[in-house]
Amino acid sequence: LPIQTIKFNTKFLEKIEKDIEAVSELVFIGDDLKKNISEGTLTKGNGQAFCQITGALINRRESQAIEALKDYIGMLKREANSVLIQQYMFSSFFSDMNSFFQKNQVELSKQQMSLMVSARNIEEFAQIAEDMIHEFLRQVNKQQEQVLAEESLRIYEYVNEHFMDYEISIENVAREFKTNVMDVRNAIKEHSGKSYKDYIVNLRMEYAKELLEKQNLTVAEVGERIGYGNISYFIKLFKGYTGVTPASYKKLTQEW
Repeated sequence: LPIQTIKFNTKFLEKIEKDIEAVSELVFIGDDLKKNISEGTLTKGNGQAFCQITGALINRRESQAIEALKDYIGMLKREANSVLIQQYMFSSFFSDMNSFFQKNQVELSKQQMSLMVSARNIEEFAQIAEDMIHEFLRQVNKQQEQVLAEESLRIYEYVNEHFMDYEISIENVAREFKTNVMDVRNAIKEHSGKSYKDYIVNLRMEYAKELLEKQNLTVAEVGERIGYGNISYFIKLFKGYTGVTPASYKKLTQEW
């Protein structure tokens, strides 16, 4: 045979031998993977890690979630003894995490989605998974801040609409919004710069001044309109706020 033909056949045989070795390795890895799955080693480890990590995330405990991830990485290094098994574990973990994100209305960017499927080894997987933990908490905290801001505004607006009610105590407002007294106090402070009590008095006294100026009402009637059944208490508050009694204020405004 010509020399070129012999060289070609030699290279062809070498390629076949390599292909056979690769197929044999894949068969071995596949059997290993099936064995681990059937015994529950991978599924159980993946499930436990997922529960621990997501449990910490729901409670917004970042350090606890990171520690649970580190434990999972340690398990991967011990149990995932082939590339195929590692890729299976990565895919399973990221699939569960993606579902968890969607359930909690947290979005992953296209770049983050791309990174999820690009992990080539345990070290890359660990970094991507840790970044996912940080991103989840960042978005959840942002959502929580928005919810709190909206509730704070609703509380403030509610107090502005109901300040004349006799039952406008801070405890009743807290019950109305199914929250605590501290949240109500903080909401009023944030939007008015005043304490809850001072803000209610401010609203009532300003409205009392308006009624005394424009309405033909007695001092007692004005007090009742703004939420004070005790006229003496109303007169005391009004004088402390304006420096004069309601009657004197009414007289002064009529003379202007």
